[in-house]
Amino acid sequence: ETPEMQLEILCNFSPELLDAMVLSGCELVLNPGQSDVSQWPDWWQSGDTEKFVAAFDAENDFHSPGLTAEYKDALLTRRNQHMADVLCGYLEEDGRNFFVTVGLYHLVLPDDSVLVELENRGYKVERLDGR
Repeated sequence: ETPEMQLEILCNFSPELLDAMVLSGCELVLNPGQSDVSQWPDWWQSGDTEKFVAAFDAENDFHSPGLTAEYKDALLTRRNQHMADVLCGYLEEDGRNFFVTVGLYHLVLPDDSVLVELENRGYKVERLDGR
């Protein structure tokens, strides 16, 4: 993704979602102990997807199912689909190796990830233990 693509996503959020995101960000600043981000590396290494799901849901709950769905669809679902499209193009090229990075939430949510998108397209996906 380019920075322009990411900005376009943010610019297309509804005014209600933008307001809810500002309020949520302020809540995190005022109550910093509520974020679990420092535990993410341990959760990733242990494969604890339940904790990632709980953290995502807690940090992205805009007190409105519609706003939460709008956020998840734009920031994860559609981007995961686009990333999978790009990765499929890479995987179909012969004789080349690629190193790809994506944000952690594009990998760990069991029902909405780039990995799920690749599996749905017939690719075998394995999580390798980094230890």
